[in-house]
Amino acid sequence: MQEIDFYEVKTDDGNYINRNEIEDSYGYLENKIAPVFREFVNITQGTDSSEKFKELVETHKWAEIEAMLLLHLTLLLIRSPEFNNFIYKNL
Repeated sequence: MQEIDFYEVKTDDGNYINRNEIEDSYGYLENKIAPVFREFVNITQGTDSSEKFKELVETHKWAEIEAMLLLHLTLLLIRSPEFNNFIYKNL
């Protein structure tokens, strides 16, 4: 099911405030995350993934990848209609 105006904020009289601003912000963050996520997927698919993962941890690069993956999961969660309905139902 597609939610219409899922992220849109409206005034009391139904006019949009900064239309698409929230979705544009999510898109911007996703574009920043995508190369890091792609790098992680490529590493996990390689035959030398254990060695590469060890190198990531030793060089502290894993912390950046982990943070980006957690941000990605968070964005997926808060963008889901079920989460939105849960939050607004319990206010």
